Amino acid sequence: MDIDAQFPALSTLAHSHGITLNDLAKSGRADEDEYLRLPDCCYMVQKTKHRWVVDARNYLATFDEFIRRLPDDYSRKKIWRKVASRNSSEFLDTVVEAAWALEFWDNGNTPVLEQRFDPSNRDSKDADIVVVLDGVKHWLDAKNIQLSKTKFPVATADNPFVQTRSPQDIIRALAAKAKAEYQKKFGAAIQSGFFKNDALGILLCVLKSESQVLIPLVVDVPNSTPPEGLLGNKPGLNKVLIHTLRPHSNSDVLRPIVVADWHAV
Repeated sequence: MDIDAQFPALSTLAHSHGITLNDLAKSGRADEDEYLRLPDCCYMVQKTKHRWVVDARNYLATFDEFIRRLPDDYSRKKIWRKVASRNSSEFLDTVVEAAWALEFWDNGNTPVLEQRFDPSNRDSKDADIVVVLDGVKHWLDAKNIQLSKTKFPVATADNPFVQTRSPQDIIRALAAKAKAEYQKKFGAAIQSGFFKNDALGILLCVLKSESQVLIPLVVDVPNSTPPEGLLGNKPGLNKVLIHTLRPHSNSDVLRPIVVADWHAV
């Protein structure tokens, strides 16, 4: 199977960095229980016939559409670094970023990608997406997270009586993940007074923890509100979108499905 022919925009970006998707497939591995990287996705699309609800083909299709729709004047070098990263977490974070960029574009927004906090400083951190929502400029960080299966076990046919955690415990864990990412990404810039009246947000994807998160949050809706003290006044953490990803409009391209929208009042 010719992977390059199936994902032409992603293939063109790979070619510009001296490699093909077919070549990348040669160093990939098939393990759905682990975080996937680009070579793994290429290998699995090439070798595996079985499809999952969300799988390697969805990741490649999402990147292909995202790259195809990038503005002509946008530098693709950093996107390639993230897509081709050996850090599997960064690869999946970028899937989340791409899915949200596509969502914003289709909703008529004009997101700015990878915007530095301080454009004059090449070492400055950046936001994955900056977009104006309801008249307010939002600096957003996209993060794919996974809860510990030991600390947050799920009942199975083999172990139906496992002691599962309460929805409140899960919400607190998600809030802690969001707060930690907020501090890591925005903490230093907040101290410098950079953001002023802008809003800060975390796009927290639970794709790898759906069995632990989705049922408790969806079934126990009254408790799907953030713990007190998570969200604060500007320039604090103003928005956390707990979401997963699913194929969109009869295609393999992924889009965000929001489970909980936590925002400051």
